[in-house]
Amino acid sequence: MTAPLKDKPPGNMMLDAALEYALRGWRVFPCKRGEKVPATPNGCLDATCDPDQIKLWWGANPLLNIGIATGKESGLWVVDLDVKAGEYDGHETLRALCEQHGPLPLTATQTTPSGGRHLLWAWPDFKVKNSAKKKLGAGIDTRGEGGYIVAPPSRHPNGGRYAWDKGSMPDDVWPLPQAPDWLMEPLRDKPPKAPAAPAPAPLPSGLKPYVRAALDQEEAIVRTAPNGARNETLHTAAFKLGTLVGRGELSRGLVESRLTAAALACGLDVKEIARTLKNGLDGGEAKPRDPIPDQEQRGRDQGAHGKPRRGDARAMELAARIWRDGRPPSAGPDAVKAYLAKWGLDPANAPPTLRAGLCDYWARATDNDPPVMVGRYPALIAAVGTGDVRAVHLTFIAADGQRPADIHHPATGEILSPRRLIGVAPKQALRLARADRPTLVVGVPLEVGLTAHAMAPNVPVWTCGSLQAAADLIIPEGVTNVVLALWDMPEAAAGRADLVHRAAFGLAAGIRQVRIAAFPMPIGGVS
Repeated sequence: MTAPLKDKPPGNMMLDAALEYALRGWRVFPCKRGEKVPATPNGCLDATCDPDQIKLWWGANPLLNIGIATGKESGLWVVDLDVKAGEYDGHETLRALCEQHGPLPLTATQTTPSGGRHLLWAWPDFKVKNSAKKKLGAGIDTRGEGGYIVAPPSRHPNGGRYAWDKGSMPDDVWPLPQAPDWLMEPLRDKPPKAPAAPAPAPLPSGLKPYVRAALDQEEAIVRTAPNGARNETLHTAAFKLGTLVGRGELSRGLVESRLTAAALACGLDVKEIARTLKNGLDGGEAKPRDPIPDQEQRGRDQGAHGKPRRGDARAMELAARIWRDGRPPSAGPDAVKAYLAKWGLDPANAPPTLRAGLCDYWARATDNDPPVMVGRYPALIAAVGTGDVRAVHLTFIAADGQRPADIHHPATGEILSPRRLIGVAPKQALRLARADRPTLVVGVPLEVGLTAHAMAPNVPVWTCGSLQAAADLIIPEGVTNVVLALWDMPEAAAGRADLVHRAAFGLAAGIRQVRIAAFPMPIGGVS
């Protein structure tokens, strides 16, 4: 049974679906209306997650079908079940395989109008080929590197629509699971017999205890890595130990020797090990870990017993009070409602991490002067981090709700920023949705995040005020793909190229894929 279509005009439905797939990290491209044939010169090679390009394609022709490119960059591959009367039935072939090996885990599944079915799986640690060689049996093809599928709500040549199966939509099973080993094993290229694992290099006697513990721990994790995650596990271990190599705590040769032995023991081949180790160690060495401070230094940094310093405590208390005094955006000032609506958000359905209110703006003329209240303005209040609110980000809004407020110091005439961070929340983001999926959108600045959340409310979106803040974010371990969303500003591209690169490098941390998505700057800009 398939899920009913949304009651929306087909053009809007296609564009909305394509944008949501892109925010999941699935690269999309247009196919001809009612056909499986690509509508771009290079087919699936033109696939992208860039919202501007997607809007251009479906804006020019809103009835184009949607193709999703499969492969490593999209993070998925597909089992394609076909039926040909009197010859083969992929459903029956798969059913027989499940009776022999066990049931499949629930995954995103769509039914094709021709009676076929597509089962989507997370990309494994080897290359799945785009093949019709029936390695899995009669009527079962695979769509992997270089392939694609036509996705809901596209039209089939017979007039029917592709549709996600009820209970197996992407939202129902996100993140996509790994296929079981028995389904993937026939698809692997048979590697040459691996040489016997060499004895790892002995540990030198002068290693510090915490360095030795880190090396032993990462080596053990790689040695026992499960199938489907071995390559990523090795890369993560190499990156982490590379940060110690970069600080001079470990030699690169020692790490290569120990992790190579562990990786061979878990079944990776020699060429793959060498390539993964180089990438991970290079990334880690470029970001050497800060030295662990001694107890005296920790005391100077944190105060007695590790507690925050007094100024920090007051700032956190103020942030908590501002948050408590705030109201849901739908009950807040009209200016804040209008500002959210400008970015496509219904104030009644705003994320719970946003509140609104009239907030005082305080400023000093100089560092030695006492603060004075400049004025009271409508403000969008965003909680920073998780748990108890210890920091809030304030965006002071102009009375018309169309832009941030123009604020000047009454004594000096200095133009003041309409954005303020109150409290203490290092390396934390404004979270418009929980990062409980492998793909996370990080919007810079806040308005980009609001726009992305309005476009695809089911996709996790975080936001922060600057590219430097984005580079320092602590990303959950389960996130493997990050979309860094920015305003498209060609005139500023050269000036911010280095900042964008640093943000992408920091978000990747040597273990994630990061894509850049450029959102069109609204008329009038954003202060």
